Amino acid sequence: MAEWVKLHAKIAESEDLAALHAADPTAALLFLMSLPVAAPWGILPRAPAVYAGRVAPMLGVGLDKAETCLRLIIDRGMYQEYTDRDGKAHLYVTAWMQNQTRQWERVGPPPCDLPPNWDPPEDIAKALQASVRMKRWLTVEALESHLQDAESKTRLRLVLDQSKTSLTREERERQRPLDVRLGDNVNTNVNDLLSESADDALPDAAIDAPPADPPATKPKRKQRKAMTDDEAESMIALARADLPPGCLDLVETLMDLVAAQNKTGRMALSREATLTTDLADKCKRDGIGTDALRHGLTAAIAKGAANINYVIKAANGYDPARASPSRNGKAFQLMSNGSRCYVEDWSLTQQHYIAIWQAEGVWDAHTGCTTEPRTGACCNDGWYYANDDNGTLQRERRIAT
Repeated sequence: MAEWVKLHAKIAESEDLAALHAADPTAALLFLMSLPVAAPWGILPRAPAVYAGRVAPMLGVGLDKAETCLRLIIDRGMYQEYTDRDGKAHLYVTAWMQNQTRQWERVGPPPCDLPPNWDPPEDIAKALQASVRMKRWLTVEALESHLQDAESKTRLRLVLDQSKTSLTREERERQRPLDVRLGDNVNTNVNDLLSESADDALPDAAIDAPPADPPATKPKRKQRKAMTDDEAESMIALARADLPPGCLDLVETLMDLVAAQNKTGRMALSREATLTTDLADKCKRDGIGTDALRHGLTAAIAKGAANINYVIKAANGYDPARASPSRNGKAFQLMSNGSRCYVEDWSLTQQHYIAIWQAEGVWDAHTGCTTEPRTGACCNDGWYYANDDNGTLQRERRIAT
């Protein structure tokens, strides 16, 4: 999902950014490239491989280099390093709330716990009030569920209290319930409006006659309101929050497959929102976990079946006993010397090509090999394949056993 951020011209005068660039130009570049990825809550993954893959997938930044750059940014105080209540490490752009503004009632919930001592922006108070009227996810209780410490909750309550005291009389009046506002001015029971003298003034026939039925009117057909891009992005964020985090990469690949089936090669945000929500709802309904969903998504992508029902059907048919042997349930790639390179050690190049092989339907997760010869991979026929000097694919050596 595309995001944006605001950059002020004064960033050119930032001493922190200049010092970071002097220490390592790549670190400065990664910091700037990370800002739109961090939107809308200013949160990034701490794991170097995941960080580099999301922030700069085309730069080919290695694990050691990514860790070095991250440490420089953290030491400059431009990222806050923290761990959520599930023990997962994250990064938070330190000056995020001071420099970014959002329509907070329209964005989805944070992808994880917010950092300790989180400082809420002033405009989030108005968003909380608006989201109640618009029936959005954003409520005080929902936001507090993502706060880890009492100090953050206290700060949020202070911002809300200050917002209430700054409201004008007219704004406070508009926020009061309708029945309370009517009660200030209406003190008469409707039944008392017909007094005895009024009854006496009417002819008997008029008093005794039953009320005439109102003329029959054909109910108007309710017009379906088109979904805005903001509403679609909010739905996508909510649905993705309900999906297992380990499957989001395959969900994006599936959405790309759906888009590729259109003549334009693109897909409307409203369509993506509907599909993602449908997938999340059905996974919740059937109790589909991470491994089963990855199995279903991989099967659909390999078959070219851009269909949520196919994903769910394949996921429900997942058999853990037939799953690929791995370390702690993690995928691996078989190397030509017979060893296994597990997913946490994959380079960005490995991630890229394995995703392509999965989409082509030639990746065998059980063996960690391709089912057909591919450059730079071991194949199920027992050979490792590479290109010769002329770029022709050929067998290079047998797989050690």
